[in-house]
Amino acid sequence: MSDAHPARSAQSSSSPKSTAPDFEPTKKGEGAEKPPTRRQQDGGGASAAAPTKTRAVPKFLRHAPAILLVTGASGLLFTVSALNNYHSLAPADINLVTLVKQSQEKVKVLEAQTEKLQDQINAMTPKDPTEVPTTIPALTQVPVRGPGVSISLTDAQTDVIPDGVTANDLVIHQQDIEDVMNALWEGKAEAMTVQGVRVTSRTVIRCIGNVILVDGTSYSPPYVIEAIGDPDRLAEAVNSNPRIVNYKAYVALYGLGWDLAKKNSLEFPAATQDSAMKYAQVVDANG
Repeated sequence: MSDAHPARSAQSSSSPKSTAPDFEPTKKGEGAEKPPTRRQQDGGGASAAAPTKTRAVPKFLRHAPAILLVTGASGLLFTVSALNNYHSLAPADINLVTLVKQSQEKVKVLEAQTEKLQDQINAMTPKDPTEVPTTIPALTQVPVRGPGVSISLTDAQTDVIPDGVTANDLVIHQQDIEDVMNALWEGKAEAMTVQGVRVTSRTVIRCIGNVILVDGTSYSPPYVIEAIGDPDRLAEAVNSNPRIVNYKAYVALYGLGWDLAKKNSLEFPAATQDSAMKYAQVVDANG
């Protein structure tokens, strides 16, 4: 077939092989060399030299010594640099640790001096039995009396849930009570109670189902929040609070309970919960 050997056919068609010899034959007797004998062709002649063939060396082996030299020099350079950095930084680290220890010792000395001076001040200051505590934790530990406001929150009084409304929209939540408390604090309330429980910095209010917990005690609605302070200022702070405005919208739409009354005199008991703050302390490693 014509396409069985295309390469071969291409070769014969493009450049026909010449049958002419590659050399011009010399005439007989015109100095032509005699062809070598079979002995000379086989290398058996004493005068025939065997041809030698040199094998090429791979390129990566040619550059191997240079690569090893550069690698060794780089490693030596990095080692020397690391040793120099270690010796230069080690004294600085030691000095820093020493400085910290010295500073800690100074702080201990100053604290001891401060305690002694405070003891001297306490010994020289006469005790006034009528002295009023000035810190907030201390203020919650004494009964208080004064004008203020009383706010009452209740669930919606309805047996039918309107369309597009859920049951959660018709009951008082923890957030509603906290919104009222925050608004009263913004109005410069001096003292506060929730369900008659004195509010301190550690008071916890939680919503559990349809009741709330105040410091672990459960209460059902209505929920009463009272605060001592300027009645007008407290009422203004509550009525202008954006979250209270939103709550009043639910009052108008779904009948949630809301009542704010100014009081000429309110009396709050002392807090029964310990208001002292406790902090974690570092344990001495030496026992």
